[in-house]
Amino acid sequence: MNAPLYNALAGLAGREPLRLHMPGHKGRMTERFSAVSALDFTELPPTGNLYAGEGPVREAEKLFASLGGAKDALFFSCGSTQGIQTMLTAAVGMGGTLILDRGCHQSVYHAMALLDITPVYLLPETDRKTGLPRPVTVELLAPVIAAHPEATAVLVTTPSYYGIQTDLGPLAELCHKNGLYLLADQAHGAHFPFLTIPTAAASGADLSAVSAHKTLPALGGASILYVGKDAPWDALPLKSLSALFATTSPSWPVLASIDYARALLSEHNDYPEAATLVREYRGRIRQETSFRPLEDRPGQVLDPCRLTVDMKCAGLSGLEADRLLREQNIFVEMADERYLVAIITNQDRKADLHRFLEALKALPHGETAPEEAPPVPEPVVRAPLRKSLLGPREQVVLASSAGRIAAQIVAPYPPGIPVIVPGEEITEKHIAYLQKKSYNTLGYVYVTPNPHNEEATP
Repeated sequence: MNAPLYNALAGLAGREPLRLHMPGHKGRMTERFSAVSALDFTELPPTGNLYAGEGPVREAEKLFASLGGAKDALFFSCGSTQGIQTMLTAAVGMGGTLILDRGCHQSVYHAMALLDITPVYLLPETDRKTGLPRPVTVELLAPVIAAHPEATAVLVTTPSYYGIQTDLGPLAELCHKNGLYLLADQAHGAHFPFLTIPTAAASGADLSAVSAHKTLPALGGASILYVGKDAPWDALPLKSLSALFATTSPSWPVLASIDYARALLSEHNDYPEAATLVREYRGRIRQETSFRPLEDRPGQVLDPCRLTVDMKCAGLSGLEADRLLREQNIFVEMADERYLVAIITNQDRKADLHRFLEALKALPHGETAPEEAPPVPEPVVRAPLRKSLLGPREQVVLASSAGRIAAQIVAPYPPGIPVIVPGEEITEKHIAYLQKKSYNTLGYVYVTPNPHNEEATP
């Protein structure tokens, strides 16, 4: 198997070395952790050094870069959050301005707070048929770029949590024509190379964060930062920046699992079989139940392995369906008031999808569809993000928080997309939305201590 990092760790473990170094388990953990602990070393000459760009780990990164059509790739064991923080530091920097899709993950907002980045939001239209945001387009982005010459980069998320892809090629061309970097949160697209779908890097993105653990057979926290072919950064400077946001003791089993997953799928790529299964069961759900799966149509290209099912059309909320499925020991990735979202990978089998289908058939149907949730209110920015998140705050009851300035990110997880961002005013529309969606189950929210909104507008 052409897996240089995995092979190096396995070979070293096979020599049964005297481990007079950390980690403290010394490779001798028993029962369920025994195999993993055997590969769990620290930085040694046979393994290489993640942040020095040397040894087997560097060889493994280069193989992944080639797979993704990128100039380079960096491995992380702290998830795509580390990749997002690294690329924002490189492309925007401290105190810069970033144009971004409002539907970005909360880790983007945390990174902006740490770096004191000023956000400029893209607010795509909502698809009337699905109730979901449409992909970012050139028509949406171009006037925002023209209005904000101070911005240095644009960040979009593709695919979305619901599986909707964004066409990055035209966006990359527009960004580069105007001297901006295109960044992509492609956390849910690690499997794209195995379905011959171009990665963000291959589509022109300068930097893109990918979560291997989300859709590849890799351990939790496994992620990659792709560097686009024409991007101005080399691996070592980016590794230096990435070290600012991560532990100095990266998990070698997690890193090796990225390498192992690529090698495994390169030898036997069964991901197309997973896509075929999803296509089959989208059809069966449509034909055999009253529920409706999201499917490809003009203006909506889906991740072939994301199974998103509209429950509302049959009078059942996604949240109630999720509760009933859990009683059958079935756990989906995400549920909201309308949808169930299931992540299907090459590790799922036909029997798994059949069990899901049969469970859907057994769910009760309502006579009328549940009341539609109000749309997500547009943001009302009143104060800087960094100051609001990291400054003093107090706790108030959500129902009486209208007019206050948020001091926390209010984001249902999953998907982790903020409804309210620190520095934004909480309105009655926000409260109604959150109460309808049941996303703030605790009933309170943190706000800045100024009750009269006297913060300076950024």
